[in-house]
Amino acid sequence: MGHESAEEWAMGHELTIEGMTISQLRSLVRSIVETLDQSDEEVADNRPLDEVLASIDEHMIRPQPGTPSVSEMVRDDRDR
Repeated sequence: MGHESAEEWAMGHELTIEGMTISQLRSLVRSIVETLDQSDEEVADNRPLDEVLASIDEHMIRPQPGTPSVSEMVRDDRDR
């Protein structure tokens, strides 16, 4: 995989995880971890925890009353 990102590497390959060798899978995981490590360095959020939690709460998606839960939707799909 070299220095390309996991996404760049995957774009040029038609492999599924089932079709990968252990070496290919390790390289893919290593690339993903390196990409995540780099993105962690790029995002510095020095806000106080209370502010971060308030922001999360403010941006939370809340389903309408009566909306089925994810479990209910999965059961419905399975039963079809």
